Amino acid sequence: MSKEVRTEIAVIGGGAGGLMTTKKLAELGYDVALIDKAPTFGSGPSTRNEGWLHRGTVHSGVIKEPDRAMKIARRVMYGYEQIMSFAPEAVEDLTSTTYALFKDGELADATEERWKAVDVWFQAMQLQAFFRENPEISPDIVARAYKTKDKSLNFRLLYQKLLAISEKLGVQTLLNTEVIPEEEGRAMLVESDGSRRPLFADIFVFTTGLAARKIFGTMGYDMAVRFWKSHSVMIPRLSKNGFFFVDPLEASMMPHGKYSIACQSEDDFQIEEPTFEVVPHMAHQVFEALVRMVPEAEQYEDNYHANACVKPDIIKGPNSPRSVDIELHEPMPNYFVAFPGKVTESPYMADTVVKTIFDRKSDSRISQRPGDIIFGDETAK
Repeated sequence: MSKEVRTEIAVIGGGAGGLMTTKKLAELGYDVALIDKAPTFGSGPSTRNEGWLHRGTVHSGVIKEPDRAMKIARRVMYGYEQIMSFAPEAVEDLTSTTYALFKDGELADATEERWKAVDVWFQAMQLQAFFRENPEISPDIVARAYKTKDKSLNFRLLYQKLLAISEKLGVQTLLNTEVIPEEEGRAMLVESDGSRRPLFADIFVFTTGLAARKIFGTMGYDMAVRFWKSHSVMIPRLSKNGFFFVDPLEASMMPHGKYSIACQSEDDFQIEEPTFEVVPHMAHQVFEALVRMVPEAEQYEDNYHANACVKPDIIKGPNSPRSVDIELHEPMPNYFVAFPGKVTESPYMADTVVKTIFDRKSDSRISQRPGDIIFGDETAK
């Protein structure tokens, strides 16, 4: 049997949230281990998405509650700026533009007001100029078009950089390894061959949203987690630029090298257990929305490639809508479960985790602020 593993902080789940959290913790000098059950990092929702680096543009329009829409848009913009600063080389094509499209003029007017309130950058386009630059887009369903700063991003390249920096900072990485909580300060590592060894850590951070309910359910903690499935389709690239409709159930299409990935706005549906199995008729609805936007895509009806993605959220109450909010819970002492929301929110989620851990494990060599002592901040302990 292999030797036990000891670390200050164990991050479980090597997707966008886990990789970003690991890198930020390691930069602060913590001893970190990053562990994933899969044979590769980023094998779940983190690489099954559209490769869309959001900048608040779409969330300002699709989320009905104004306050919540603004909050999420600001977090996404914060993440966008961090990722662009950290890994600009991950942008797929600097010469392409991403356009926000609308069928509904009233929705466009309302969304413009939100963009202005949150400082989302946009530039209204004359439709004649838009269609001259993008003749592949159907004029039948476009009432408004805007240039945006949203980008197509190679998230795999971003994850490579996060992992490389983390390992240079001394992070231990373990793949093909499941983590089973046991008690405060101790969990069990179960490797793919069934061998087991103990893991000792001061703090455990689970960014495995899809597995949280199962992991902590076995420990007697009820995680009120739901799962939502959505689909995308991949076809050979038909356009230089990227496009997305803000209107519900219309298409988006983001370019990635020789191919494009298309999704459908607000097509998520609830499932009981998280699987990445494609539901053919739901994937075809995405393809039909794509054809409405780009009629030339119809030639791929019989040979497009479908993909399914699953994302979790916390049940807030009866009939609560699907949430893309960040969540941080502590079902057991020093065991945290973090839900990152959107991939572009992962820097904000990681900062939330880092601040929480710093409150418990700050360096005693750093002087406390007077307010920390007077008001009993955790960092004073």
